[in-house]
Amino acid sequence: MTRSRPPRPGLCLAAALLLGVGLACLHPSPAVVYHTLQPMPPLPPVAAGSAAIGAAPVPALEVLPVRLPDLLRRPQMVLAEGGGDALGLSETHRWGNPLEQDMQRVLVADLGLLRPGGPVVPSPDGARVAAALRLEVTVQSCVGRPGQGLVLQATWMVTRTGQDRALLFRRTELREPLDPPGPDGLAAAHSRILAALARQIATALAELPASQP
Repeated sequence: MTRSRPPRPGLCLAAALLLGVGLACLHPSPAVVYHTLQPMPPLPPVAAGSAAIGAAPVPALEVLPVRLPDLLRRPQMVLAEGGGDALGLSETHRWGNPLEQDMQRVLVADLGLLRPGGPVVPSPDGARVAAALRLEVTVQSCVGRPGQGLVLQATWMVTRTGQDRALLFRRTELREPLDPPGPDGLAAAHSRILAALARQIATALAELPASQP
């Protein structure tokens, strides 16, 4: 009687790996698409000049990284699932940069357009331009839902550099449609909603009394 030998572990592992490679070739993983936020387009000269703080010098502004809730501090895009309150993370659509840094970058660019004559820089570069003001933005929620659009709920505060007392403190809720629907529309809505927030901030800064700062 001939006895069969049990298969060697090494051969089993090799066979399993080859089978896995074959299945992966038959069902390749979907490609990951990365999205980034875009600043607002350049303004016409008249529109850009209208945001200036009169004839007084425009103080330099330092923009801190945007504070996000834990749900949004991840590379995956947060997408609504179905018609309820459920949210899901997309494995195939991701942010190309950390979202808090990308939002900071776009706010710096947008406010730079809306406040001509006054440098606007990201933290920690405020000292390099002797920034007199600091902007802190805290996002409570920024989620897009089909039929409702992207809704931003946030607070923002402007302080003098080196001081804790707020010159300005505002709560805001902004809404932008998801056009087109899906991840591309979600990324575009983020860019537009940041432009709307920058306009609010620039308008409020322009209305500060000349003695502040």
